[in-house]
Amino acid sequence: MKYAIAIISALIVSPIVLSAHAAHAQAPAWRCVDVPGESDCQEALINDIEDTTVATWPSSVTTAMPSIPYTCTKDPGSGHQVFDPGGAKPNLVSSVGWQVTWSGPMRSFLIGRHTAAADLALSATVSGSRVTTTTWTGNTMNYLFAESAGEVQSSSGPTGVIDLGGLSIVTPTGAFWSASLPIVLSLADGRWTCLVGPPGQTVRATGTNVVELNYPVSATTVQSVLAEAVRNQFRAAVRSAIGVP
Repeated sequence: MKYAIAIISALIVSPIVLSAHAAHAQAPAWRCVDVPGESDCQEALINDIEDTTVATWPSSVTTAMPSIPYTCTKDPGSGHQVFDPGGAKPNLVSSVGWQVTWSGPMRSFLIGRHTAAADLALSATVSGSRVTTTTWTGNTMNYLFAESAGEVQSSSGPTGVIDLGGLSIVTPTGAFWSASLPIVLSLADGRWTCLVGPPGQTVRATGTNVVELNYPVSATTVQSVLAEAVRNQFRAAVRSAIGVP
């Protein structure tokens, strides 16, 4: 579903020229109102950025996710190893590395005066050395970005086009966003208790030799990582529209 947003606003563009391309839109917001004799409103540039952002979104995008920490404690006397007779419990501290591969189109990217909206239709596949590969289809994500305080950068310096900033609205639909990551921790011989996740977002699980658990997607930063992929797509479109690397 597309944003029906008459209120959609867009990216501020400052009066900086970095190439022979048509002058950047010189207005106090991404979109502008042309006043004859008083302004040079380059709506065509913004339209080009919108079109390029959508047209060049890859059919498959893989985003590396921050690792999920875990600590496992072995029950004294379990397994075949002999431990300190004082009964100390040896801990295993490590992390789960994982990634998400997104498949599907960016259905629209719309720029207004002070916000920009992205609408994506996605299948999500999680994978990793300790994550059982699993796919969820039929998901969507709608983002509404505020304008940033800084400009999109190029190899030549600032482009004059304000970057996408923080998220004003995040609207996910589909099974993935409320799903759980299937994690399998293969450990040494013995009975183990594991705490998986950062403080305040831990999941506790036990097992003999192997500990299996489901870690909620909602406890991860997956939505913000995908949003950054959209920002990077927009930044590439800006540089392409202006004609700079």
